[in-house]
Amino acid sequence: MKYGIPNERTEKGFDLIKFLYGPLIKKPNKYFDDKKIDVLDVGTGSGYLLRLLRKKKPNWNLKGIDPSEALSLNKEKGIELISGYAEELPFKDKSFDLVLSKSSLCYWNDVDKSLREIKRVLKDDGKFYMMDVNRSKWFKILLIIFGKIILGKSKKDMSNFSDRAYSIKEVKVIMERVGLKYNIRRLFGGAYFLVWGSK
Repeated sequence: MKYGIPNERTEKGFDLIKFLYGPLIKKPNKYFDDKKIDVLDVGTGSGYLLRLLRKKKPNWNLKGIDPSEALSLNKEKGIELISGYAEELPFKDKSFDLVLSKSSLCYWNDVDKSLREIKRVLKDDGKFYMMDVNRSKWFKILLIIFGKIILGKSKKDMSNFSDRAYSIKEVKVIMERVGLKYNIRRLFGGAYFLVWGSK
């Protein structure tokens, strides 16, 4: 899918909504503390989340993967961005201590296969943290307005993003199906959810 490709305006918009990345930074930060770890961001876009992490954890080994040309927007050293898909992660088994994903679940063509790939590349004691939009009718309207004003996205882009989003109930079913141990909770009044866990 080509929806949701970041551009320079989107990048500036991300700065205005930086708080939305908080749960994906605070929870892993607390769990791993000062350990030097290997991190993968699936659906990284331009690597915005990794740049935020870099400021907090300069000793973490940061990698991101995304199929879009947005990878070229990243100018920061110390972050490795790779062109590729969630369904076929080009990494060896048990490569990462931490796998992250922000607002990319709905772009994956095969969610089950992608999550099995995440499970495969996680180390035995590794953790995953994923944050995404919780699908609802009222939120679709807000998302379209928000995307147009803050991120410069078209109604079509944001509508497709919203339509492909998953509900918390659906995510629970998927997690059970692929065999991941998980916790899940609502964020920001139920507009988003955070799901985290291990193999």
